[in-house]
Amino acid sequence: MASTPKETTTKTEPWDGAKPYILKYLDQADKLYDEGKPEYYQGQTYADQSKATLDAQKLTEKTARQGTDLFGNAQNVANGVMTGSAYSGQSGKTLGQGQAWVNPALSMQQTQAQNLSGSNNPAMSMLQQTANGDFLNSNPYLDQAISNANAPLIQQFKTQIAPGIDSKAALAGRTGSGAASFLRNDAESTLANAMSKNASDIAYQNYGNERTNQLNAQNSIGNFYNTDVGNQISANQAIAGTAAQQQGLRMDAANSQFQNENAQANTQLQAAGMSDYLRGLDYYDADKLAGVGAQKDAWNNMVKQADIAQWDYQQNQPLNNIANMINLANGGGYNNQTTPVYSNSGAQVLGGLSSILGLFMSDIRSKRILSHVGETPNGIPMYQFVYREDPEQRIYIGPIAQEMQEIKPDSVVEIDGTLFVDPRAFEEAPTWH
Repeated sequence: MASTPKETTTKTEPWDGAKPYILKYLDQADKLYDEGKPEYYQGQTYADQSKATLDAQKLTEKTARQGTDLFGNAQNVANGVMTGSAYSGQSGKTLGQGQAWVNPALSMQQTQAQNLSGSNNPAMSMLQQTANGDFLNSNPYLDQAISNANAPLIQQFKTQIAPGIDSKAALAGRTGSGAASFLRNDAESTLANAMSKNASDIAYQNYGNERTNQLNAQNSIGNFYNTDVGNQISANQAIAGTAAQQQGLRMDAANSQFQNENAQANTQLQAAGMSDYLRGLDYYDADKLAGVGAQKDAWNNMVKQADIAQWDYQQNQPLNNIANMINLANGGGYNNQTTPVYSNSGAQVLGGLSSILGLFMSDIRSKRILSHVGETPNGIPMYQFVYREDPEQRIYIGPIAQEMQEIKPDSVVEIDGTLFVDPRAFEEAPTWH
């Protein structure tokens, strides 16, 4: 059965060897505070702007104050396009002038068409007689042709047939007889029939030829009429083509003029749209110079901050050293405490025993190391740490017992499995990194 603990109050103070150091450094700290340490940085806390930055600002201001005509010109261009004043109206004038212009060939074509529509082909009158049949029975050479065709028959009758009949009748003693007359009449009848046949054949052939001529003339008249109509139509078509071509030339001229003006307006609008870019070029050199100035200013500010940091470090270093030394001398965290003491457990008297003996609990297993802060003049490493079981996690500076066992093994004491260090082993002031 466990015994009932009793509470005893133990006043824990620094061991005698640490007290002079603590008093010494507290006195130094008091003097420093009396002197107003740490002092605020004495110089200007900001870096002056570089000459490049100042020049860039002046150049930018000068450019801005001078202004520019770019935007006014751009507005004029835009207003001109919107109101129409940018267009000369030449396209309308060109179209009007084209409407009033008449191609000289047009009147000539019209006159030619009129002449063709009312003209009489000289061959038409002659063809018309033939077509009317005026020459069917009035060939002036027809009788002569018949006479010429019958002349050989008459000549043969007179020189051969008639004398032969008369000679035969005379030889037969029948001259003047009825038989002789019959033979003579029959020969004359045969002659008449032959002559009649020649006349009929020639007349028929003449009629046929003239009838063919009549039909050909009629066809020719039709062809001439069709040709005249075709010529008239072609002339009218030529007039229409010339008029259409003339109108096309008018429209082409007007469109070309309008396109040229529109292209010019678009070019002006594009130029007006570049006004912002062109104005930006006015500031180009100033912007580049400002960039150089910004780099210089950044460097100057960095140098200035480094000077301030060095100043602050130098101002705070004595106080930081004093605080670290006092913390080191007072590393056990001495205070008034109530410690439960049990008669049957060595582990539970650990805190009170270490305080009574003036030992420093430095076992690595009880600590959480934060950083290595330096060494004492006799070469003992010092660390910033917190105790794992400390609910407030207060920060201390001190050695590690396991390392002290290798450097000064006689300064290390083990109590109930935990290592403690005698502070006298590192009572000299440490050297900080």
